[in-house]
Amino acid sequence: MITTDVVVLDYGMGNVHGVVAFLRRLGCQVVSSSRPAQILAAKALFIPGVGAFDSAMRQLEQMALLPILQACREQETLIVGICLGMQLMAESSIENVHQPRAGLGWINGDIRHLSTLLPAPPSSPVRLPHTGWNSLRLCSTNPQVPDSLRAQPFSELYFNHSYYFRCPKDKIIATTQLVLGQQSVTFPALIRDKNLVGFQCHPEKSQSAGRKLVSLLLQQFDIPHCIIDNADSHRRLSL
Repeated sequence: MITTDVVVLDYGMGNVHGVVAFLRRLGCQVVSSSRPAQILAAKALFIPGVGAFDSAMRQLEQMALLPILQACREQETLIVGICLGMQLMAESSIENVHQPRAGLGWINGDIRHLSTLLPAPPSSPVRLPHTGWNSLRLCSTNPQVPDSLRAQPFSELYFNHSYYFRCPKDKIIATTQLVLGQQSVTFPALIRDKNLVGFQCHPEKSQSAGRKLVSLLLQQFDIPHCIIDNADSHRRLSL
């Protein structure tokens, strides 16, 4: 078995190969895997995800990955969820309003449709999924926001989703806004609870802004990679 610093969870959901290629461009030693021993040996675990919440949870159950993921959390492995991968960290999802689905239960809150953010019925049709580029707004009063993130200017990041994570304010690192109908709504774009980090955006599709954001995260957790500076150049971090 090959041990590696970073594992991208291969559970049949999401852009696994794209996330692996993205992390390799950052200089990470990374593989995709569903092998328990390889996952548990990693310093960081990325959980990608595209598709339905229920299907993703069913895949994790059928592949007997739930206890492995729980063990990673308990041993304080850095766990990074991307889009649906972040949403799986919630207590539940109401994608199916008639039958809510339990999630991993790692972070308080639930997954809701973006249209539920509207205070009143829209006056024009709501166009979803939300697909496009949005800027981040840091929650400056949150002590979990690292100084390195506060000091960095960010261009827009790429989003593609119809649901959002309704979670406690103390878990929200950054938010973003979009217009639904003719009304502006705000939702979490980046969340964190100790070793658990979630991106609603797709950093692997966000070009230099995504590389810079993930580089800062890996640097904070001492994961060997290439640091991205303000000029977007690469230099090797030796640990």
